[in-house]
Amino acid sequence: RQAINKDTIFDREKALSLDGDSGPYMQYAHARALAIIAKAHEQAIEARVDTTAEPIPLTRLIYRFPDIAARAVELRAPHIVTNYAIELSSTFNSWYAQVQVLDGTDATSHKVAIVSALAHTLSRCLYLLGIPAPEKM
Repeated sequence: RQAINKDTIFDREKALSLDGDSGPYMQYAHARALAIIAKAHEQAIEARVDTTAEPIPLTRLIYRFPDIAARAVELRAPHIVTNYAIELSSTFNSWYAQVQVLDGTDATSHKVAIVSALAHTLSRCLYLLGIPAPEKM
């Protein structure tokens, strides 16, 4: 999470915590997204983007991934991807706590598409960081 030229104090408890700012926190968000996608599949709900829907903070954040990854490579600064992935996980968890994804409304397919995009983006972040992206936790 810190720049490579900064001193880091390793705290095992914090590093393994499921509460924010950790690899397991990002892994849990990924696994949660995959569980939602699996439930949608069981209910024969297909992910479909509604191009008329207003962007939300989560979709805006997902959209930024290519620029974030390119900047991290250009600056040789993996902490940029780490901080982005933590923000992405946190934003997803906040959104998920407020919105019922599989609610049977007309917006369900669009919400599943958002979750699918989040899962894909977060798995790419974890890959770049060398962290496994588990399907279940």
